[in-house]
Amino acid sequence: MQSVNKIFFLVESPFQLMQAYEYIKINECENYFILCRKNALQKNNLQMLSLSKFLNIPISRMRQKRSLLLLVVASLFFSIRCDKVVFGDENSILFKIVKLFVNSSKIIMLDDGVASVNSSSTWTRFTIFPAPGCIDNDFRYLSKLIVNAKVSASEGKIIIVGGKLSEVGICTKEDYFQCLDFVINDIRLKYPKAIEIIYIPHRGESNYNCYFTQTIRERYNVKVSENELPVELVEVEFGINILLVASFISTAIFSMSLIYKEAEFVFYEIPDCHIISRKESVLGLYEYLHKNGYKVVKVNS
Repeated sequence: MQSVNKIFFLVESPFQLMQAYEYIKINECENYFILCRKNALQKNNLQMLSLSKFLNIPISRMRQKRSLLLLVVASLFFSIRCDKVVFGDENSILFKIVKLFVNSSKIIMLDDGVASVNSSSTWTRFTIFPAPGCIDNDFRYLSKLIVNAKVSASEGKIIIVGGKLSEVGICTKEDYFQCLDFVINDIRLKYPKAIEIIYIPHRGESNYNCYFTQTIRERYNVKVSENELPVELVEVEFGINILLVASFISTAIFSMSLIYKEAEFVFYEIPDCHIISRKESVLGLYEYLHKNGYKVVKVNS
């Protein structure tokens, strides 16, 4: 049944925009508006724009803004006038301001990566992490869109989803490279060199080129590919079939596992001794993975 409610979305990342699309489709929303908050990371902003075009979101239904003042004014304007208000980041300054003026019963949260896994908030959440009182998101509509858009591909590929671990100080660059050594060697024990590994850097990652020298690329048949669309759309963007997806802490694996049901997914657990900041958050993610039956391989220190 088509929703007649006015719905306002405030999103700050491509992942949150994908969730907004899924919510709109599930609830058959026509009366909605999406406000995307730009940040200093140009790749984040460009991915949101590219994604909006792929999802065919009408220009009249979405705007991207960076000015905090304009974002606050627009968010308050739409939040007060709309029946439902959907936010992507509960730690955002925008959400912290707007929630002071909006009835809490109108608010729905989206997932925001590791922060959502470790969140103890009681907001109603549209989520890929099933929990009591939340609204389940299985990305069924996004999955259908990917199947329809995908070009037939015969070659299977292995994907390593990168992370900005050294850039934000979770571990040193040297320790991150040591962990990458372990992952690539472990993959090559199970998959022949003929099967290409594609390393996809995180939007905020910059140190990877120091590791992926020509020697490493040739020795292990690894290619580094930057993506214009979110990594969840990699089969469409790169025209490939995924055999395996590996990562350290990227929660993209959760959403990708809902979309690519025939692929294998594995998390590689960084040794405690390598984690120098955000330790509670990272260890909380690994604890969640172990408790919920995800495949986790411990990296040797």
